[in-house]
Amino acid sequence: MTEPSTLLCTRPPDDVIAHYHGQPLTIAGLVATAESLAATLEPGCDVINLCGNRVHFLVVFCAVLLRGGKNILPPNRQPGTIVELASAGQSPRLVFFDKGIELDPMDSQHWRRLERLDIADDAAFTGMPCIPLDHSLVEVYTSGSTGVPKKLVKTWRILAGTGEKLCAALDSDNTCWDLVATVPCQHMYGLEASVIMPLRGRFAIIEHTPFYPEDVVEQVAQCERPVRLVTTPVHLRAVVQSHARLPDSLQQVISATAPLAEPIARAAEEAGVAKVYEIFGFSEAGSVATRRTLTGPTWQLLRGFRFLREDKVMLYADHLPKAEPFPDELELVGDSQFRFLARAGDHLNIGGKRMSLADLSAKLLAIPGVVDAHLYIDKQGEARPVGFVVTELSVRDVLHALSHRVDPVFLPRPFKKVPQIMRNATGKVTAAELATMLMGGS
Repeated sequence: MTEPSTLLCTRPPDDVIAHYHGQPLTIAGLVATAESLAATLEPGCDVINLCGNRVHFLVVFCAVLLRGGKNILPPNRQPGTIVELASAGQSPRLVFFDKGIELDPMDSQHWRRLERLDIADDAAFTGMPCIPLDHSLVEVYTSGSTGVPKKLVKTWRILAGTGEKLCAALDSDNTCWDLVATVPCQHMYGLEASVIMPLRGRFAIIEHTPFYPEDVVEQVAQCERPVRLVTTPVHLRAVVQSHARLPDSLQQVISATAPLAEPIARAAEEAGVAKVYEIFGFSEAGSVATRRTLTGPTWQLLRGFRFLREDKVMLYADHLPKAEPFPDELELVGDSQFRFLARAGDHLNIGGKRMSLADLSAKLLAIPGVVDAHLYIDKQGEARPVGFVVTELSVRDVLHALSHRVDPVFLPRPFKKVPQIMRNATGKVTAAELATMLMGGS
């Protein structure tokens, strides 16, 4: 019996899927290049894909799929983490990287550095390969913001299904986009929005990952087609605070990983012509819903998702192997919409008064002079909010301003002033980074 499979890519061979060193890379060129690389790999190999260049990542990703192997996407780039993952398999795992990684004292025999890809000619394309739908093809990890990163295994049915649903929700006018992303491919959101979607929809990937606001604006300005920016609330807030005029080529902004404050979305839209959208998701199910931030708090489930009301709200979709419990507190609106209330465990209840941590964070970040901040709930004691702030104001002044926005019982204590909030590449504060900040501050 033939196992079910589907095409690696659903686009015409002459479509441009990426820009690499100033030259267009077509679907045909991508497949032929990936097939050439795949020929150097063992069947069923496990590969740790550390490539920071988005085109390098895409080619390695596809080559491993074509070989029936598994892409392993680590939770961070720390040498200790990589060494542990590299030796965790039954045989040594290959590690592909391009920059930002020190080999010594690692076993360089199993490490491959990609300096520059040898792109195959389109004429080498012989047809679109198919990928088995139900093989475990990607191993990805949660951020570790609530403790130890959790391993998740994804099949091509899950990934391709998510990409198709996101394209249907966000690309109704069939625009041909250039895609600029500030998030790494190794994160689930970055993988779905900047790798899988281009394999299912009409995007041309920009190879670089800009970080600073001026780099984001410059990268967008260099694009010749309408641009979609895939980013996070932290990155978008930094762009807005830079007061840069966003190029008119930036037509759409997609944000995820945390709630986006409405004032930031409004400022981003007023700084250019782009419309700002958000993707809602969680680790087990991936992306599940979208909304345009300024149209209100209601989220629309992606096509094929539906709620199952049991002891807790469950979410089912035709591309997922089973229904998943929704981890957050919601208000259901009909059969396919909801309003987000709070992350699980993020409700503050002090003296009979209730408030969500997300709402408290938004009010803190809205104070003029606050550059960045992070709050969490100290569950060891009275379940009070604890926080860090980056500002030139005094802690007393920040708390005074916050007391005019919220009930004083919700003021964070302790509340430390720090030089910077230590975040990972997706803007989240991991448990390890939180512990480091707790040791410092004033």
